[in-house]
Amino acid sequence: MVRSLLLYLLFVFLSLPGFSAGQAAVGHIANSSLLNVLPGKPQVEMGKFLSVRIVYIGDSVPESSYLGQWFEDFFVDRQETETENLPDGLIQYTEYLRLYPRSTGNKVLDSIALGGAFARPVSIKVMPAIRAGIDGAPHWQSLPESIWQGETIKVSIVQDLLHPSNQIVAEKVLFPGFYVQGPEKEIILHDNIKSVQLNWFITANNHGVFQLDAPAIVQRGRGRWRFYLPRAVLKVKPLPSYIPATIPVGKLSIQTGILYKDNKPFWWAELRNEGQLPEEVYGIRSQLSELLNLPVESVKQLSVEEFKAQENSDYPSGFIHRYQIAVPEWTWGFSEGPEIIVPYFNVHKGQIKIVVKKFPAVWNISKSWRYVFLLTFVFILLAIFTLIVKGLKNIMAWRRYRSLLSQTSQAHKLRKMLLAQADFLTLEAWSLASAQADNDEKLKNIAMQLNALCYAKSYANSNADPRRISVNEIRQQIMEMHTFRYWLIFNS
Repeated sequence: MVRSLLLYLLFVFLSLPGFSAGQAAVGHIANSSLLNVLPGKPQVEMGKFLSVRIVYIGDSVPESSYLGQWFEDFFVDRQETETENLPDGLIQYTEYLRLYPRSTGNKVLDSIALGGAFARPVSIKVMPAIRAGIDGAPHWQSLPESIWQGETIKVSIVQDLLHPSNQIVAEKVLFPGFYVQGPEKEIILHDNIKSVQLNWFITANNHGVFQLDAPAIVQRGRGRWRFYLPRAVLKVKPLPSYIPATIPVGKLSIQTGILYKDNKPFWWAELRNEGQLPEEVYGIRSQLSELLNLPVESVKQLSVEEFKAQENSDYPSGFIHRYQIAVPEWTWGFSEGPEIIVPYFNVHKGQIKIVVKKFPAVWNISKSWRYVFLLTFVFILLAIFTLIVKGLKNIMAWRRYRSLLSQTSQAHKLRKMLLAQADFLTLEAWSLASAQADNDEKLKNIAMQLNALCYAKSYANSNADPRRISVNEIRQQIMEMHTFRYWLIFNS
């Protein structure tokens, strides 16, 4: 009787208006137990927290309450617990909570159970965090409905600053089932409002339906707010069963090049993907070793540290692989080098695609043969140079000959010039040489005419009439017939 009276008085006491600043939800009495959910006030602003007490009165200390039904609308921050022994053997167990709303509007703290007692639902009003007409609550950027397992996407959260001097700080994000990189911070200005966009790159490690629970985002400066976003749902589709685990997923690109170490050439192949790359890309080592007829062990995959040290690169690990292989001896650089073919699963097409890339051309021969080829090349250049010099000399000599020929007006000087070309004794010998040079009978007539001019009495019985012949005519005929080709024949 005394116990029932005590519970009744406690019930009346907890129901008094002064017991809490807000509305108290009074639980049902069952098995001599009592449960109450007591918010500090009936409303809360986004970015602020609502203090809530869960008060249980019963025979023993219960386990912590399960509040999963509140998680959709509130982030639950458990503070501390308190236990007090009441008269007549009863125990009062109190949990202190901070509830951060995830969105605005009229919310309900659904009924909970603890130690066999039940608490009625509690209504809470959540107001927006607005200053100077700016709503400071963050929000998700649109996400795809589904992605492939192994695919990497960008996840973004945008928040307007309630004051331009405010700062945004995001706690460490935890997306179970995903590999996470970031965040990267971008500043956006629109309509005289300064916003911050936080970007993460997440890669789906497993398939299934996942809830992305955003980290707490704190805006501080002119005031302080701590925001929690509603959970985002993302479906991850499993890869087709025929795809090996070593095939990259995303969109693959390949770059190739040459580097020199200790004067030795090395080919390198750099694989970049929109998402992560497997530790060992499908068949690339064996492919390179077969192409270059080298053992597989000679194809080296650079670690992230080696790559960053070599290229001073800040590319994130997991997005890039670099393979390096020594160029074989006796590699001729007349054309492009061997090509590399890498398959990957294209997440945009939903099927396997291949990337083909060729190594650049390079010359690589042993040192002793390099000297042989270099010496041969030098001899060839000298021979070509000698021929060019000789040709230029012949052209210049021929031009001098033509100049002298055009200036000669005396028959004896002209005859002497022709005989001096190849040390001919007579003009008949000169004319025969001209005939051997694929000329005709015209040169023989020229020889007879020139002899007639020089020795008219000796050729009185000849067909040539010296009275009808002039030196200028003979000289003109010689210049027409005696080209550079004939001059070379006479002087060879």
